[in-house]
Amino acid sequence: MKRMLILVGAVFLATAAAARAEDCMECHYGGKDKKAPIISVLGNSAHAGLSCSECHPGDDFPPCPPQTPPVKCTMCHEDQVKAVGSSSHGKKMQTYIKDQTGEVKLQDICMSCHGKDIHHLRQKSDALSPVNRTNVYKTCLTCHDKVQPIAIDGYIDSIHGVAASGGNLRSAVCTDCHGSHFIEGMGLSDSSVFYATIPETCGKCHPKEYSEYVDSKHWKTVQNGYREAPVCTNCHGEHNIRSRRDPMSPSWVGNITQTCGSCHQSEVINAKFMMPKGMVKSFLDSYHGLSGTLGDVRVANCASCHGNHAILPSSDPRSTVNPKNLGKTCGGCHPGAEKRFIYEPIHKIAKTESHWIVGLVKNIYILLIIGTIGGMLAHNLFDLFYKSTKGVPYQKEQLFDPRLTGNERIQHALLTLSFICLAVSGFALSFPDSLIAQPFQWITTGADVRRWIHRGAAAVFGAVSLYHLLYLALTARGRAQLQALKPGFADVKNAWAVMMKYLGRNPDPLTLPHYGYVEKAEYWALIWGGVVMSITGVVLLLTDFILAFMPLWVVNLADTIHFLEAVLAVSAIIVWHGYWVIFDPEYYPINLTFLFGRPRRLKKEG
Repeated sequence: MKRMLILVGAVFLATAAAARAEDCMECHYGGKDKKAPIISVLGNSAHAGLSCSECHPGDDFPPCPPQTPPVKCTMCHEDQVKAVGSSSHGKKMQTYIKDQTGEVKLQDICMSCHGKDIHHLRQKSDALSPVNRTNVYKTCLTCHDKVQPIAIDGYIDSIHGVAASGGNLRSAVCTDCHGSHFIEGMGLSDSSVFYATIPETCGKCHPKEYSEYVDSKHWKTVQNGYREAPVCTNCHGEHNIRSRRDPMSPSWVGNITQTCGSCHQSEVINAKFMMPKGMVKSFLDSYHGLSGTLGDVRVANCASCHGNHAILPSSDPRSTVNPKNLGKTCGGCHPGAEKRFIYEPIHKIAKTESHWIVGLVKNIYILLIIGTIGGMLAHNLFDLFYKSTKGVPYQKEQLFDPRLTGNERIQHALLTLSFICLAVSGFALSFPDSLIAQPFQWITTGADVRRWIHRGAAAVFGAVSLYHLLYLALTARGRAQLQALKPGFADVKNAWAVMMKYLGRNPDPLTLPHYGYVEKAEYWALIWGGVVMSITGVVLLLTDFILAFMPLWVVNLADTIHFLEAVLAVSAIIVWHGYWVIFDPEYYPINLTFLFGRPRRLKKEG
């Protein structure tokens, strides 16, 4: 009996509501003759089951009062209305709407997001609703394309925006991060995008990353109130968050060092948190850093060693850079050599070498470069001045004619080409921001191209050197050339006699052998440099194998010698060989022996 009474009451109320709606239709929907049911007015609206008076309160309908009572969303949505009204976003909307209309109506604020037609509001699950997940960013765009156009543009192109516009209901939209009704500015502590709240906000969709991050050193620093400590948006961006596989993403493997460096190379931050200085620079000066700067995405970066979300101090036993874990961390890329990294410094602090031998050799090389290149430059200036004012200081014996045979010219051409490729590709790695490295940065695989050019040129250089040794040993001309190139005390006497000639203290005519001290110095310097560069190059190529049974400083020593020997070799070629081939007044602007086999000017006098 009780159930029957409830059913009858419900039918009565429904009938009364329908009657009330039908009364309203007489004026508001064409009259009774059209027999329009209430659903024709509300259609698929979220309010389809409601009577008119539930939104337009009043007991004297019909007839309607002179002014229809305003819609009161609070009757059903009190919590949501209160959230909007108390938020900074809602207050801003009230100001904006008032500026446009002259007064503020509650329904105007609600309708700004839920739809302009109050009778056709759709549920958020409806694909046509402005607050449906696939449409939220478009709804926000109606205002924020003017207020914050850069932020909106960034979201549209982001991994979240692209997925959302494609209909992915799981992708983050504006309301997931900023909230729906209670939306506060990022500077307010109760905002979901307040810097200390951001990890929790992102963690709603990324729980694994969040659980790792809240155990990190960064999060503990954030909890202590330091805004300098990074949260999700510092590393991934805010609206323009991109996939870590996107080269435009700050978390892309090729950008990680720059992203981490934006904080860790700051002198202010390092001083405030008592972190060691120069760590970023020392990393960038290492092979990993240099190759990474040039675009090598396979080489280790900050995250490779320190992790990404669960970054712990090195003193923490769980840290990947804890001394007890370094072997495993480094062994991920250097199997068999991991034990060498446990007792060796990884970040080289500026002006500090990994071993005293490395520092000693470096200083010796620097003095050698200064002395050798300085002496060559002084010698050539004396020669240039003498020939420009007094003529040729000495005559040369003619032992070999032609000076270079076709076979020797081919050897010279291959040697020259390989040397230039080695120098360019090598210094492009050492100076990745220089002009010489720019061609390798024009293409995505520039680092790989540079690496293979360097190795290919080294192979050609080695092959030419081996062929030259066989040529010297197995041919009569080669043996004669080698005999003529043997250095001796006579070369020292000849060099002294020429210097006295330059200084005006030797009036006697001079005759030098076919290969004088100038040619011998260059030839044997090339032999020496080739051997040194080959040995150190092999050590660097086989680093993992070498480190399996030798300490890390051996590799650092090879790296130091390889670089400084390259500086010495290139400088000598430019200052010494460049002068005798190009700037020598006897053959200026160029000696064409390398093309024709005999000394020849580009332009003959007269």
